[in-house]
Formats: sequence, C-alpha cells, structure tokens
Amino acid sequence: KVKAVNGMWPIKSILVLMIAALICQTGQALQTFSGERISVDTPVADDIIAAGNMVTINAPVDSVIAAGGTVSINAPVKGDVIALGGQVYINSDVGGKVVTAGGSVHLSGDIGTNLVAAGEQINLAAGKSVNRDALLMGGQVYSAGKVNGTLSVSANQFNNSGTALAVRYHKVEDQGRRDDDLKAGF
Repeated sequence: KVKAVNGMWPIKSILVLMIAALICQTGQALQTFSGERISVDTPVADDIIAAGNMVTINAPVDSVIAAGGTVSINAPVKGDVIALGGQVYINSDVGGKVVTAGGSVHLSGDIGTNLVAAGEQINLAAGKSVNRDALLMGGQVYSAGKVNGTLSVSANQFNNSGTALAVRYHKVEDQGRRDDDLKAGF
C-alpha cells in the first residue's frame, strides 16, 4: 500500500499543475495605479486597480476596481466595475456588473448584468438600462432608466420615473441619533 500511495504523488502533482495552468491563463495580469490624480487615457486590454484622490478612466479597459474622492468612468468597460468614492460617475457602458458605493452615485451608462449601488444620493439616468437586476440603497434614490429584472430599493426617498420588470421598495425611516447611541459607540 505504501508504494502505491508514493507512486501516485507524481500523477497527482501533474494533475494539479495542469489544472492550475488551465485556470491561470497566461498573459493575464493587471495594471495598478495609485497617486493623487490617476487618469487612464489610453486603452488597456487588462484589469485596472486604481486608488487616488481623483481616478478617471478615459479609455476602454477590461475591468475596473477603483477607490477615490472622485471616481469617473468615461469610457467603455468590457467586464465589471467596482468603485468606491465620495462621488462616483459611471458615464459609459459596462459589459458586466457594477458594484459601487459613494456619497453620490451617478449612473449614466448601460450595465450589462447587475447593479448594486449604495450612497446618500443615487441617480440612474433616463434612457440607460440594467440588463438584469438592480439593488439601490441610499438616502435619495432616483431611477429614470430601465431595469430588465427586479429593481429593489431601500431608501428614505425614492422617485421612479423609469421602468422595471418588478419594483420592490422599502422605505427607510429617518431614525435620528439618540444620546444612548453615542454612548454605545454607534
């Protein structure tokens, strides 16, 4: 039995290496950027990870993960966008999903799959579409676009002049802070 087990490890090792080679496609990498002002002005056939006070994508890229005071996506993104910022602007089409959070989130591009957005103010622009479902959570949510699936909203204020297959709205009541909250650390 010991010889059989010892004889199997090279085969198992080769299988693991073959699987790893298939999963990890060659040539796949990512581009990282950081600094005060980040501006991607030439096309990048790769994934972008960027952090800075101002992050601006002005040329087509494969996917974006960005964090900054202001994040602006002004060119098409082939895959997904994950963006966090004080102000987030998605001004161009995204082929995959968008996950974003910010003080204000402005969505002015078509979204290929799903949308998840959180912020004090969220705007889904007129004439723009989300091909699947949208989950919007915020203080004020304005939807003038088209959601081909379910539009789920949790907000203090919700204005829907757009369309969706189904709309689910949960009104968040303004709780206010109590003195006990501050003592408890909330």
